[in-house]
Amino acid sequence: MKWRLAGGAVVALLIGALWRAEDVPPIPSHPDVSLTGSAPVTFAPPSAGMADASTELAALKAELNTAAMAIDQPKVVESEGPVRTRPDYVSPMEWMVLQGVANQHTNAERELSRMVHFLRFNKQLERWEGLSAGGDPALRHALAFALVTDLPARVRQGDLTASDARSLLMRLLADAEPNAALRESRMGDTMARIEAASRAAAQAVAQSGNAVVPVGSAPAATSAPAR
Repeated sequence: MKWRLAGGAVVALLIGALWRAEDVPPIPSHPDVSLTGSAPVTFAPPSAGMADASTELAALKAELNTAAMAIDQPKVVESEGPVRTRPDYVSPMEWMVLQGVANQHTNAERELSRMVHFLRFNKQLERWEGLSAGGDPALRHALAFALVTDLPARVRQGDLTASDARSLLMRLLADAEPNAALRESRMGDTMARIEAASRAAAQAVAQSGNAVVPVGSAPAATSAPAR
């Protein structure tokens, strides 16, 4: 899937860098190195700055874990209204990054709200995907229900294409609507909402004159000037 680049993608890169930092082997406080024909050489312990960085890394990871746990709470399912305060499922670091990205846009509040809602969507989707088919049916249902409900909004905001949304719907539907008798009706209703959202998104792009190019897409071809 080629999704529009959102603040969530920026945050994901930073989070990945933080977690990769853990792969660096720890440095002993007093490592001894024996050199041939010489007495053992003792290196000085790491500077206080390295210890401080390690403490800050641990604190950031703790904040991310707290935000990840908050995604399981029903209250994270919210409207597409403006976001003016940091939700529990957004860590302080993520909030800072999202605000920085949003401030580069003309309508910073609208862009911040869009990115926060899309970050929530991605976190819910990742959480749902991480649950095994037989694990915590109630949570799988709650997450899938929230994701299916949110699909039209994500299309309307340009975060997903209608095709991506339809593909996700087919994956989520069994958990979102366990009642097989009602599932077909839910699918038809959501499909109609997705198509309406797609038309609204296309109209908004046409009116603004700013095409949204999905990540990884090639730029539109331009005609060579006539000679």
